[in-house]
Amino acid sequence: LQLMDDASMLELVRLVGDRWGAPDILVNNAGVYPRGLMLDIPLGEWDRIMGVNLRAPFVLTREMARLMIARGTKGSVVNISSGAARRMRNGSAPYCISKTALDRLTKGMALELAEHGIRVNTVEPGFAPGSKVNPLSDAYVAKMARGIPLQRTSGPADAPEAVLFLCSDQASFVTGATLSVDGGNSVGTFEPGPLKDDDLRRPAR
Repeated sequence: LQLMDDASMLELVRLVGDRWGAPDILVNNAGVYPRGLMLDIPLGEWDRIMGVNLRAPFVLTREMARLMIARGTKGSVVNISSGAARRMRNGSAPYCISKTALDRLTKGMALELAEHGIRVNTVEPGFAPGSKVNPLSDAYVAKMARGIPLQRTSGPADAPEAVLFLCSDQASFVTGATLSVDGGNSVGTFEPGPLKDDDLRRPAR
């Protein structure tokens, strides 16, 4: 599957339609995360980021939803986003922009597909080290973990369990929602350390 190639995506939709009629679940999980300043990024790279992170989920959701509607399938779509959708990062602005737009796409599709019983939601995974493509030092991982309220990084089951929940009957009344699975990292800045007695006695202001 080539996410920058319409013919490749439409061929996947055709294969799904021929084999199963319609999918029950679609998870748009692919994404690219190049770094670079917006003043320096080549236009082709901008198009690639938006193409993979935003346009492909739109095309696949639209086409798979058409199959679901034709078959009367009450399906579920889950888009994999990031906390970057709500917080800009220096050197990663195009990625952040694409994920913010993906959030809007989720809500727009949720509104339009609700009458057909098709739910569309977003999962925002937390910081998950271990990528072979972008290896991180132990010191960097430890530093990041200290800033997460639940004091650990995301494990291999955290985001998938959230996806399974949103696709299940337990979430049958949930659509257009964003589920952050990040240990509280999106809540705000966390400074670990026990409270001192003086802190507890200090009057609120």
